[in-house]
Amino acid sequence: MHLVLLETSGNQSYIFSTNKLKENIGASELTYRAGTKCVLDAVAEIRKQASLWSADSKELRWNLLDPKQNPRLDGNTNSKVEVIIATSGKALLLVSEKEIGKTIIRWATYAALRDSPGIDLCGVISDDFELGESGQLAEAIRQVHQQFEEVKAKRPSMDMRFLRLPIVDECATSGLPAAELSKDSAEDTEESTLSPYSAVSMAKRKNHIYGEQRIAAMLRRYDPALKLSESLTFADETQWLAIIHADGNGLGEIFLSFDKHLLDLIQQKNKNANSLSDREYAERVREFSIALDICTEKAFVTALKATFLSKEKTTSLPIAPLVLGGDDLTVVCNAQYALQFTVYFLKEFEKETTLNQIIGDKTITIVPELAKIALGVPRLSACAGIAIVKPHFPFSVAYHLAEQLLKTAKTVKSKVTQLKGTETKPYPCSAIDFHILYDSSGTDLDTIREKQQVDNGQTLLYNSPYVVTNIDDIPENNGKAWATRHDWNALRSKAKALNPDQEVDHELPSKLPNSQVHTLRSHLYMGREAANGYYQMIKGRYDFANLEDSEGSLFHKEQDSDVHTTSLLDAMDVTAFLDFDIKAEQRP
Repeated sequence: MHLVLLETSGNQSYIFSTNKLKENIGASELTYRAGTKCVLDAVAEIRKQASLWSADSKELRWNLLDPKQNPRLDGNTNSKVEVIIATSGKALLLVSEKEIGKTIIRWATYAALRDSPGIDLCGVISDDFELGESGQLAEAIRQVHQQFEEVKAKRPSMDMRFLRLPIVDECATSGLPAAELSKDSAEDTEESTLSPYSAVSMAKRKNHIYGEQRIAAMLRRYDPALKLSESLTFADETQWLAIIHADGNGLGEIFLSFDKHLLDLIQQKNKNANSLSDREYAERVREFSIALDICTEKAFVTALKATFLSKEKTTSLPIAPLVLGGDDLTVVCNAQYALQFTVYFLKEFEKETTLNQIIGDKTITIVPELAKIALGVPRLSACAGIAIVKPHFPFSVAYHLAEQLLKTAKTVKSKVTQLKGTETKPYPCSAIDFHILYDSSGTDLDTIREKQQVDNGQTLLYNSPYVVTNIDDIPENNGKAWATRHDWNALRSKAKALNPDQEVDHELPSKLPNSQVHTLRSHLYMGREAANGYYQMIKGRYDFANLEDSEGSLFHKEQDSDVHTTSLLDAMDVTAFLDFDIKAEQRP
């Protein structure tokens, strides 16, 4: 018995290597198919039967779960291959013989090379082992992942595939050597509009339609009213565009010790159990992977409905999902909706991971059960980075900024903690960080945040990350005070108080006018004393009830630090990107 791992590398650079949204969508679809269609078609050739692949995600998941279609490799069947995981950019298989594993890797990588030039799909095979009660499968999984990293480090770069000898023309979008001439768009008819494109870009351009169709079919399954923009014109027509990158928290901790957590779970249900069978391990890994996909998919759909259906009167939604699977979400959308959509998504992701997921006649309970064992709470959490840029700003740079913002959002894990035994562990807490890029001269987050520090670094003009998880759910004395000062709802209330469209109660002091908002912004950059001094001078004339960070001040002191921060500048920035109507506040 052998374990086979096939996985893609450099996914984000492959997807965001050009500034064309259609190519980004096509690249994402090709990455998805590398771990699903390419692998499952190769498995079908070995089995001499129909492929488990389906463009319908629901059908694909059932095919993987159903023992009749995906026979288990346990000695009771004549199957030579069992698919444990087949998801975007990754597949994990059990094979009866090493040569079968080699054949699958050869066919799958050939299909990827043929259909997706530029994608980096690599496969490795474990040493021989036997399925039983000894936990050899868990060890084999650890081995193939380590082996994969070693093999990947020794392989030549993908750039070596596209040498410019002899000298050839340059691709119009990717900078790679051109392979053919093509029209810039389907509407172009003049021969003069033909442009040179690389094989990589052409594959992405041809496959974007399959990605759009797959996501569109999934949305129709949940709600026929959910229709994505077919032309993607929103990306050019909007004033601001947002790139949202979300990723789950704590999944590394769960997968790193999946066998240990699973054994603990089994022993909770049966105190006499003292071992974990490889068959049980394989089934639960498969179920966890599939259930996680469903949770992310459902959270995405619910967030779409909450954000757009009551507001958009057009026939299509101004959003394009690029990555949707596992615990990952990357979308491009009209920035007007980005912040609220992300908050809805994170909240719904938390909610969905508390629930059992049903596929066909099978109920999957593993996600909340294992989360309770591994994380102390029967749910998962996620964080997100949101980069808001002008429409023609390079996607690759915007995505990199969103990735950096996601990384800072994940610092919430060190701020909101819990005690597990004698160890301090992160408490599952969702958070966001964002930046509106007014100045494109500096796009690195460290450079951006350095400009938002005054008083020799002792005062920060940003208060991120912002906690999306319900503050009341966070245990006392585990970072709850920090989370309260970084509460997303508090920032939203502050932004609402600055919103020029809000009605004014004439019995209260006047609302802060835009001219004073701009002046106050300038004073923030002069330092804490200057900002507070100006605030003290004008606070009697205007309503500052929701704008203070601490009593009598626009700033608050961070715990265990001499650094002061303010959320006022963040509130000023997000005011134009939030919906403050009552219905929006009441949505899930």
